[in-house]
Amino acid sequence: MLEIETLAHEIINPLNIIVGCAELSKLENKTDNKQISQYLELILNQSRECCSILRDQIITHKNSNKNTQFSPTEVDYIIRENIKKHSQNPIAKVNNISIELYSFIKSPNFIPSLKLNLNLTYLKIIINNLMLNSVKYSKSDTKIIINLKPSKIVDSCLCIEIINEISSPNNIAKKDINEFRKSNYIGLTLVDNLIKAINGEWEIIQNDGEIHTLVYI
Repeated sequence: MLEIETLAHEIINPLNIIVGCAELSKLENKTDNKQISQYLELILNQSRECCSILRDQIITHKNSNKNTQFSPTEVDYIIRENIKKHSQNPIAKVNNISIELYSFIKSPNFIPSLKLNLNLTYLKIIINNLMLNSVKYSKSDTKIIINLKPSKIVDSCLCIEIINEISSPNNIAKKDINEFRKSNYIGLTLVDNLIKAINGEWEIIQNDGEIHTLVYI
């Protein structure tokens, strides 16, 4: 099996070709169709994002034993950047799904000395995947709420809470929520593994057709 650093490098090469083709398509797009322009912009942005994640992963792999210390303010920034990106997702636009952040990191009750010491690349991937899946599985004409706050469960810990109304709550009510987490909703063995890798915890709580995804870091 290829080392992850080599694999990431090999994936970046075709992605750069996709970026180049999308840029040329934008230049040669002579139509007034705004939808096509938006799609091309989306392809460009998402491809660049993939390249950025892969480059970060190459750096992370080279420094695999080194975590980065940063503040909750930087987590706030990562979430806001992801909100901008996922708000432009065609699924969000077609289904009229909006995303809002309620950040409590500047409130008087927040722990001003709290510092996070973990893999920043992993955290970016976790947030990106959680938000993407929230958009994919949200009910039309609803709002995704993201709360960034101190944890009431784990001391000296930051909590990222994502709340969204799901399109088929009855199906979930019949299933064990952990089974639901593994298969249908977050699917994301990747997310589960990365949260464990940064020594974090997470849980999913169902409440009257709403899914609350909570990550403690």
